[in-house]
Amino acid sequence: MVDSLICPVCHRRNRADVTQCAYCGEALIRPAILIKPEKPADYTEQAYIEQLLHQHEDGLVLYIAGYKQCIVFKHAEQVILGRQIKQENAPVIDLVDYGGHTLGVSRQHAQITLSGNAYFLTDLNSANGTFVNEKPLEPDSPYQLYSGDMIRLGQLLIFAYFFSGQSQKRIDEQHFTLIMNPLLSQYPASPGLTAARLNNHLMPYLNALIDLQHFADMLHHREPEEVSILSIIYSQEDGVISIGLRGGGDAVFILRQLVREWRRRKANDLLQQRRLNQAPGVLSSETARIDADRTLDTEDISAQVHDIIHQFQDQLLVDVLAHILPEHDPSDMKTYLDQMLPFLRILSFSPLEIFATQPHD
Repeated sequence: MVDSLICPVCHRRNRADVTQCAYCGEALIRPAILIKPEKPADYTEQAYIEQLLHQHEDGLVLYIAGYKQCIVFKHAEQVILGRQIKQENAPVIDLVDYGGHTLGVSRQHAQITLSGNAYFLTDLNSANGTFVNEKPLEPDSPYQLYSGDMIRLGQLLIFAYFFSGQSQKRIDEQHFTLIMNPLLSQYPASPGLTAARLNNHLMPYLNALIDLQHFADMLHHREPEEVSILSIIYSQEDGVISIGLRGGGDAVFILRQLVREWRRRKANDLLQQRRLNQAPGVLSSETARIDADRTLDTEDISAQVHDIIHQFQDQLLVDVLAHILPEHDPSDMKTYLDQMLPFLRILSFSPLEIFATQPHD
């Protein structure tokens, strides 16, 4: 912790809590602090990030995809994201240790600037581009960041989190990719976005995403955000479906941070559930209830699938509700969980897998 500040003009020592030099009146600049706190072994990524935000309310938390340790910057009006560069007028985050060189990060790739309560990201004419939620940035043009935004430098993914003194109400474009996991699909692996896959999986998935966004709006007493589809692009080469939406930021964040993590932990269970769906005999009709628009509460379902369902109801639904409305009235919990059940069931058990950018990320 900084216990004093040195005036850059008269070079005298001042208390750390003052903003002007007591001797000459010059404005004092708090030195930037870089912290790399260790992630507790029993913490999920979400819990780890939330803890850092509460501990460092005046800091910028950067979560680099694929790494367990976040980077926290405090008192930094400007931060350069790059690699192997000397510190000049602004603090630097060297991304070499995070694969920056191989993932196309330039030496001076982008800059984050704090202005009032808002953070802005500027591409510094990088070779491989800077993207926010998959939207490419024009070089030298500041773009306002919102907590939870996904930044891509070349192919390096970074999520930015921070507290803001002002409400960050916005309707912005969301871009993400989906891939049909053949292990979790009732259809054999084959190229092409067939009519059956479109009707049975993709459209229900997008409708459920919109329902999730409207549910979040309702809990926050906001007008339901209009979510519209900007684009659906299918790549025949790698089987990727690229989705562009206007609106739906809360829902996409939940899918990336909570649902995706839960699916990752339960991958083997989900695979077993799908295998049971495809097995002959009575189990196939029973386990299919997970995908059907019916209640998940049934006594004669197999023990394995029954366990998956209870984990879904007792863990994921509760986690999503706590994220949307951390201080909800416990007496309303059952009502909220019942409302979430239909659309979160689709998003959680769909054979579609969400990725931040490309499937290999």
